[in-house]
Amino acid sequence: MKENSNIEEIARALDEHGFAPLTADEKTRLAADPRTANFEILKRQVNILGFGELLAGSLWQQMRAEIPKIILPYRTLMGQDTLTCELSFSRSGMGNYFMDHYTIALSGTVEDTGLKYKQQTIQVEYYDTASRTPSLIEAYNLLKGRWVNKEFCAPDGDYYKDWIKYDLTMLTASGNYLMTTLGKDRHFDIASHIAQLPLADFGRHSSREELIRSLAQGNKEEVMILLTSGSRTRFKVQTNPLQDRLDIHLGNRRVYISHSGAVNIPGLKPPPAQRPKVIPGYKNINPLSKEKTRKRIRR
Repeated sequence: MKENSNIEEIARALDEHGFAPLTADEKTRLAADPRTANFEILKRQVNILGFGELLAGSLWQQMRAEIPKIILPYRTLMGQDTLTCELSFSRSGMGNYFMDHYTIALSGTVEDTGLKYKQQTIQVEYYDTASRTPSLIEAYNLLKGRWVNKEFCAPDGDYYKDWIKYDLTMLTASGNYLMTTLGKDRHFDIASHIAQLPLADFGRHSSREELIRSLAQGNKEEVMILLTSGSRTRFKVQTNPLQDRLDIHLGNRRVYISHSGAVNIPGLKPPPAQRPKVIPGYKNINPLSKEKTRKRIRR
């Protein structure tokens, strides 16, 4: 009866934290060692943050050894960039472990700051980790200068959604990049902007909802757009809440696409067929648009 009571208690705790329920194998291990309750919660927390389950074995061994402070290294590739992380856990006076924070260092690119790498320490919210703590991919996007949508706690205790971005030119006293927010009173609706695009597909996603969730994480997505000419072209899309728009790129150029699929590329001259015809006998007196004259050579 005591084992069943422990299992039910853990099942309730996992449900409160928004984690998946215990599997049959996990229930078996729990009956053999009640200390796995704390471990199962941490394992799900690490998995939700995007670190997978490869660290679970090392975490469990150090928890059983009752090491006061556990540091787990993690390394992965994202695109052309290398991410080096450290996950930090501490043991409380009651013997339970908590994930305090993780540190992420981005190397492989040198951008405006001139640094060889960028580093940030992410504090982990114990309750509702997925909504309130930037995941690995979100932290990566923040270090790439992109906007991410997360949940915040207002002074009155209520939680609300807001867009965050790192100011990569400003460091706080703790050595972290200064975080800026769009503001509680400003609203940026990805769905309405996506609805204005004549999408032919959702890129690597199977639905519009998945695409919207990915853009909210700060990801730059590649989607197929149906143009007015009838052709289908792939564009890269990412959010820009500060300007209340989606930034759309074709190669290295930022473009604007209308609801009908017409493409406008700033700074690009229209093809000759679309340029205004020159009226015979008309003299151009606009100094900003001088006509070319050909010098005649006397023979």
